[in-house]
Amino acid sequence: MSSADIRLLADAIVQAIPAPDRILTIEDAGNMLGRPPKEIVKMCKEGVIPAHKFPGGKIWYISQNELQKALFAGNK
Repeated sequence: MSSADIRLLADAIVQAIPAPDRILTIEDAGNMLGRPPKEIVKMCKEGVIPAHKFPGGKIWYISQNELQKALFAGNK
């Protein structure tokens, strides 16, 4: 196996391993998307952005991986 083959294999392995997830705040998501917090909350309520709240809670929790998947799916 050549060094180029090894590099291709290593790149394929790295791409197959999911990135660690990070929990975003409304502000984090707004900064990523260039949108104000009120608009992010509205998008969460409408289901445009996949987000979660604990029952009775007021704070939205947004998975960075889920957000990226949703954005990628919307571009297809």
